[in-house]
Amino acid sequence: MKRSRALSRKPFCVLFFALLLGAAAFFLCSAPTVLAEDDITKITIKTGNIGAEGDGSNVRYDYEVWGDYATEEIYYVLAIRGSGAMRDFSGTPFPLLFFGISSEYECRVIVEDGVTNVGSHLFEGLKEINSVSIGKDVEVIGESAFKGCQGLREIDFGSGAPLSIKSYAFSGCIALTELRIPPRVTQIADRYAGNAFMNCSVRRLFLDSEMEFPYGINLDSLEEVTLGEHMTAVPPGAFEKAPRLKKLTVPDNVTRVGDRAFYWCSALTSTDFLPDTVTEIGESAFSGCSGLTEAVLPKGLTVLGNGAFAGSGLVSIVLPDGLQTLGASVFSGCPALISAELPSALTEIPERTFNGCEALESVPIPESVEKIGALAFSKCTGLQKLVLPDSVTEIASDAFSGAECRILSIGTYLENHVVPLYAPALEIREPVKQICDRACNYWALQKVTFPDTLTEIGARAFQGSNLSEVSFPPKLRYVGNYAFASCPLTSVSFP
Repeated sequence: MKRSRALSRKPFCVLFFALLLGAAAFFLCSAPTVLAEDDITKITIKTGNIGAEGDGSNVRYDYEVWGDYATEEIYYVLAIRGSGAMRDFSGTPFPLLFFGISSEYECRVIVEDGVTNVGSHLFEGLKEINSVSIGKDVEVIGESAFKGCQGLREIDFGSGAPLSIKSYAFSGCIALTELRIPPRVTQIADRYAGNAFMNCSVRRLFLDSEMEFPYGINLDSLEEVTLGEHMTAVPPGAFEKAPRLKKLTVPDNVTRVGDRAFYWCSALTSTDFLPDTVTEIGESAFSGCSGLTEAVLPKGLTVLGNGAFAGSGLVSIVLPDGLQTLGASVFSGCPALISAELPSALTEIPERTFNGCEALESVPIPESVEKIGALAFSKCTGLQKLVLPDSVTEIASDAFSGAECRILSIGTYLENHVVPLYAPALEIREPVKQICDRACNYWALQKVTFPDTLTEIGARAFQGSNLSEVSFPPKLRYVGNYAFASCPLTSVSFP
């Protein structure tokens, strides 16, 4: 309320009727209608017909002054009453309605039950309006109905018939900092059809409607979002590019985060708001969230979509063991990512999973992994040690393109394939028996250790490497042609 002062009964009455007389004089009303309901006195100053023509509608407006003796509050009310539809206007029919009203007092619009729409441009530009209440039978709020109502702070959509909010309906309502969207709202004109809440300053949003997205709510100033009990998903693109969004409350009935739901929400720092009931995070859901340093993933997560955290600010990540589907490029371009833990049952590291993660030092690869996709570790220049399990049978030729690693631990993959990553130190593990031809012939290789199970080294296996010394294992029986050709060897040890 703009005005709520403690007044004695007599000063309150004097003030109330002084305002009444002033309004009556302005509208040349010699005999205003007075209605008393409990402690509230309602005085009708002006009335008029605004019903749609030709369809039997009976809609009028009543301009009233209300005095509440219980709370000693005074406020102005523009009530829309009757049944059926009201007319659309090219400009508000009330250009002088609030003329002379002191900004100290609350100005309310109440659309009562029975009215089925709010006409286009009906209240456009009325800066004195502070609150709006929409009746249960309203199905449409027309184009620019409340456009430019700069004093509007509160909208109560209530419950009732499905409600559609048309183009620019609340555009320019700059005082609107909190917005509640109930289940009855099924459509809000988006930026392609005339953003319904363009140039509003909504900071707090309560959303309980699973309408189709994108919807026309200006996200530039949005800081806090609460999802209601009717929400089962965070809709695709719902909060895309909301640069100030920091706090979210998500109920347990939500099971999915839609594609691009939080794309480029740079102020988000964590995903700890996601309940464990979430089973799927869609494509690019948190992509570009540069301030997101921590991702606490739901225990029930089974699907992580393509690029879900690409370009985010993650420092570390632990993927739950129940994850069944890992999309491509999930962590691509995360410049601060240092460590990652993958699910124990993962069978494939998809393409570009860690592409461009230059700070990445450690990724334990589960023994269930069979395939590493194209550019999966491309440009990962900070790897300290990578252990390639024996389960891996397929590695794309460019999986480690531009990557650097201090130590590569590798097993049976070398029996049939060349080394996938040019590390200066190579640990070849048991139970490897043979190293295939040309397996490790790269100049960066400076140190190699062989397992005791090794019996054969293929032709040109280490040709051209930078090895200065080698120590052969006891079971070695065969060394192929040119296996160590052009190596700067200074020491060779035999068992």
